Amino acid sequence: MPLAARLRAFLEGAAENRDVIGLVAASRKRLTMSDLALLTRQAPYQLETIFSGSLGRLFAVHRDEASTPTFVFANEALRSAAMQQIGPSLMATYAEMLTQHRPA
Repeated sequence: MPLAARLRAFLEGAAENRDVIGLVAASRKRLTMSDLALLTRQAPYQLETIFSGSLGRLFAVHRDEASTPTFVFANEALRSAAMQQIGPSLMATYAEMLTQHRPA
């Protein structure tokens, strides 16, 4: 299945997946598990389940200076596809959530 089709399937699935995809796409910085837990109101174990599953393949995991894992899309094409599929209105909502939270 092409990545764009796989991405669409995740977006049409659970709202939790859509929120993770939207927030990571809207963020100009890498997000930590703590950032995402706060923003999505999900427990860290729920996010770990998301990132360890097939959805997690869309993302690259980096470590910051404190060895904290941070998440971004695996490539810019995926990020752009997510933003396009989610649409400007919902992307603006995710951007506003990030502005309110101001992740480190």
